[in-house]
Amino acid sequence: MWASGRLVDTSADRVLLLLAARSSTGTLTVQGDDVLAVRFRAGEIIGADALRESLTHGLGRFLVAAGHLNRDQVAALESTELDGSVIDHLLRNEMVPPETLAGCVRQHTYLLLVRLLGWKRGDYQFYDGEVASALEVRPLSVEELLVRASEEDPRLLGITVAPLGTEVLKPLLPLRGFRVLSWQQAPSELRPDELWLTPFEDALLRSLDGLTPAVDFKERLGVDDFRLRLALHRLNDAGLVESVLPAAPAVRDALAEPPEARRRAEPPEARRRAEPAAAVTASPVAASVVAPPIAEVAESATTRGARLVETGALLSDLSRAFSYVLAAGLAILMIVLVIAGGSVPRLHHPFPWQEADRQLLESVRVATVHRDLSGRLKTYHILYGTFPLDLRPLVDTGIVDARDLEHSDGRAVAFEALENGYLLGVESPDGETLVGLRSRFSATGDFLLDPAFTRVEGELPESPVQLLD
Repeated sequence: MWASGRLVDTSADRVLLLLAARSSTGTLTVQGDDVLAVRFRAGEIIGADALRESLTHGLGRFLVAAGHLNRDQVAALESTELDGSVIDHLLRNEMVPPETLAGCVRQHTYLLLVRLLGWKRGDYQFYDGEVASALEVRPLSVEELLVRASEEDPRLLGITVAPLGTEVLKPLLPLRGFRVLSWQQAPSELRPDELWLTPFEDALLRSLDGLTPAVDFKERLGVDDFRLRLALHRLNDAGLVESVLPAAPAVRDALAEPPEARRRAEPPEARRRAEPAAAVTASPVAASVVAPPIAEVAESATTRGARLVETGALLSDLSRAFSYVLAAGLAILMIVLVIAGGSVPRLHHPFPWQEADRQLLESVRVATVHRDLSGRLKTYHILYGTFPLDLRPLVDTGIVDARDLEHSDGRAVAFEALENGYLLGVESPDGETLVGLRSRFSATGDFLLDPAFTRVEGELPESPVQLLD
């Protein structure tokens, strides 16, 4: 069991969003007015069932509405003891096309989840594990569920998620701290009143620049309408963003709107106040007096709109240029650090305070090289009956390549023969001593390598047995 709790402590939509943000795979069971089982795969909903709901009042309604079954057939299925589930029976007997059946299952799942959003009491448990399904249903994202439910019945969530528009947002300094949800984090670590964001919402918050309309992030971030709308709503509801001036194209469109359309959109009181003025301007004499100020106002508004567009484009270019310069500077800094360090560990840990991590990584790499050469040396001993005095014979016999006798920093591997084994290390600059990490390998007790197994005193009573691997 991965998570459990009560709906009086947290809302159903928060539980569903938490499972989606963690890309959970498993089954969520909720016991309230009924017992619902919601199946998740990689954070998306692929099905749901209600324990106390009959086929006639559940999936059967959609099958009848689709025109592939009638009420009598649904009642017969419900009263018959089937071998497997209803969906398996329908597919096996080809009573409903798979595409139609998948659509009906998805609609039924959506309605069950809408019921779940209305529950205020109940216990929930989530069981992690693979979920089998005989029917390929187009997954239902939690974002789609919440956005559609807020539009159809705002009382479920207490809000209605606004549609995407040309509103421009910028991030705010948060009044209280928030946590970015990690898939490794257990739900029990989150307090009911704690503010948390999904990784996507955190990335969107960092992308808001106060210049780009909200609708443009749909294509820029490659997400669907539901996911972007819910993320913007949660950021706005948490007080992490605020609106700035409308986008310049919206200003131009408003100015380009015909006067008649603008008058029709005005309230009746405004139209009545404007009628006397219109009667005065109808006179040729008054028109010459009144028309110039109106033209000047329209021209001034158009000029302001053009300046907003120009300023926005300039700021966008400057921001993009700064990001390019910063990225290039970081790349050059990494190259300089690698060249100055002269080793691969410095590439992975380039900063001065990571010296301990660099040493640990270098130790692991050296030990790996030594362990590999140890196997090659034992192979040489099996073939020739003794260890070499140095590592050159390993290259001459083709057991190793010359490049395998060097460490990542270019220093050679040093070899020193011992009485019952050998020692591997890093050769010093003068080529005479071993420095740094040393690895000692013993051949005592090792079959075909230990002299006690290969040397026999006196004459052999019979021919020795040879074992070839």
